[in-house]
Amino acid sequence: MIIVGSGQAGLAVAAALITKGLQPQQDFVVIDEAPPGVRSWASRWHSMVLLSHASHSALPGLPFPGDQRRRPRADEMIEYLSDVEGDLGVKTLWGVRATGVERRGSGSVLHLSTTEGEVQTRNVVCATGAATHPRTPTWAAELQVPGVVLHSSEYLYPLQIPTDDVLIVGGGNSGVQLARELAPSHAVTLAVRTARRHQQASRYLRRQLFARGSRPEPVFGDSYEQLRDVGVSICPCSGKGGEERCHLRRRNSGNAGVRDSRDRIRPW
Repeated sequence: MIIVGSGQAGLAVAAALITKGLQPQQDFVVIDEAPPGVRSWASRWHSMVLLSHASHSALPGLPFPGDQRRRPRADEMIEYLSDVEGDLGVKTLWGVRATGVERRGSGSVLHLSTTEGEVQTRNVVCATGAATHPRTPTWAAELQVPGVVLHSSEYLYPLQIPTDDVLIVGGGNSGVQLARELAPSHAVTLAVRTARRHQQASRYLRRQLFARGSRPEPVFGDSYEQLRDVGVSICPCSGKGGEERCHLRRRNSGNAGVRDSRDRIRPW
């Protein structure tokens, strides 16, 4: 068996296989296209925290160290997953990218194509994640601002954004986190297409287990009112004729923009 991806999902599969008696590097291997030890968490903004508590963000039998009620930071996730990899005895083959998989003929053997050549195996687990590539609206390429235009996947810290006005497009959890971080140093406007309900972070796991229908995910950090209290302007962003239009109530936000890939994942 070959597991493609050495993040949370890939290591969770590895841990489950080990509990069934399979041995890493013998019965299965884990590959990842990233450089050695560089998981996707390393590219997240530095102050990013998980929506779930530490107790609900760990693999079974491999708890997060420290306070289980805290929301771990991105750098803590990097350290935790590295520790899990070592505890499981998994030796990830870093720098190996899977490019395709196919079954030839009527047999049970799969042919996995990688940057290191073709491999034959009976099972392949794709654990590469659902948000590997940012989703950018078509109008983003036409934006012209004096400062910078960033997707949230490119944002790391406030000094990337020129001091003055900044427009964040997307009122989901990522947009709220970024607005809160930038508020002390910038004049922030948060453009919201679909207003989100606010819930305490302690209810995040319950929401994931029992959510029904297509209602937008609530915001679990600061509420919109709490953002207003620290000076963030909230404006409605409506779609018309296939184009997004943000009706700014207080000012035009001219110097920088942070775009949202999709409201329920990450804003820019």
